[in-house]
Amino acid sequence: MYWGVHAKRELSDYAKSLALELLRGHYGQILTKTLLARGGRLDLGDFTTCFPFSGLHCALFFGIIEVVAGLIEMGCYDIDGRDFSGCTPLAWATHNGHVGVVQGLLEGEEVNPAKPDNSGRTPRLFGVKGT
Repeated sequence: MYWGVHAKRELSDYAKSLALELLRGHYGQILTKTLLARGGRLDLGDFTTCFPFSGLHCALFFGIIEVVAGLIEMGCYDIDGRDFSGCTPLAWATHNGHVGVVQGLLEGEEVNPAKPDNSGRTPRLFGVKGT
């Protein structure tokens, strides 16, 4: 559950390759619900499943730019794809305050900062509210 926190602090080449291998195939495993609930960043409310939640969403939850860049280069996921709650990868990066990652994502044309989640909230709203 805390691997992302440690990886963000210091990411060796070996740890990066392990993270890419893990997240390349990660798509809504049971770990996701535990991660989000314990991270205290999301009220899971009535969600009975956390599928889909891609490895890209997970890397952006932690704000690990090297892993995010690797997943994007590998073409593993839709960079503007939605998760189980309708959130895009950009929304997770914004929601968790990863400014550098957000700036990097916004440089690409594939990311829509106005794409709403299932509740109508956009990544822009998360950035403005700081929530």
